[in-house]
Amino acid sequence: MNNTLLLTTTLLTLVSLPVHAQTTFESDVSALDGVWQVGLNFGELPFGGSFKLGFDVGYHFNDLVYVGFTYQIADDIQRDGSSFNANAVGFGGLLESSEEVGQRAYLQTRIRPHRLSPYVSLGVVFNDRDTETMRFDARSRQIGSSTYDGAVTLVQSRPAGLRPAIGLGYAYAFDFGLSIHAEWSGWWMFGAPSPQIDVQGVALSDADRRALVARLTDEFQSSPFNTYHVFQLGAGYVF
Repeated sequence: MNNTLLLTTTLLTLVSLPVHAQTTFESDVSALDGVWQVGLNFGELPFGGSFKLGFDVGYHFNDLVYVGFTYQIADDIQRDGSSFNANAVGFGGLLESSEEVGQRAYLQTRIRPHRLSPYVSLGVVFNDRDTETMRFDARSRQIGSSTYDGAVTLVQSRPAGLRPAIGLGYAYAFDFGLSIHAEWSGWWMFGAPSPQIDVQGVALSDADRRALVARLTDEFQSSPFNTYHVFQLGAGYVF
């Protein structure tokens, strides 16, 4: 069963579950008092061959406060020309860019001033090791202060890490029990960590290698998507 069929089957199951009396919403904050929520989520936008499936479970203390846990499985993503890191290299002749994205987990509290407003998310996020492999064709390239001929492969990894996280999201629960949400949360205040970078295919001088690694590190750390974070686009059932 592929990811799309799995998601469709699960969503249909969630929608067809019996309606619980506690999911009948009213205009006050008692609408979500003392109810649980379970569901599935995507850790990537659902196109381009990757979904990064995950699940979440949580508890609504009331309409304004939710505590929950999200887990997302490891995934392989073929990013190619859409890769921020590959484009940031500045080399022509990109053949392919693929990424091994590690598992992710997030323990969070959501707080909002009103049940129809966006929420602030606070918690602790864990990202396992992510590794992106970028392959460039054979040609002459200026790297550092010298010119090199040949194909180049760059392997760039962010080590595993556990960090505090803060983010923003939106969630809505329908009166028949279905809940939907979208959120991005991460440790963005101090930027991304330094990546581990391996240059293959050409024998660079020490000075040129240091110059290339320094530039790639600056580009890597400039993107919030290289921080320790969790993105989730999900649907669940409130009971």
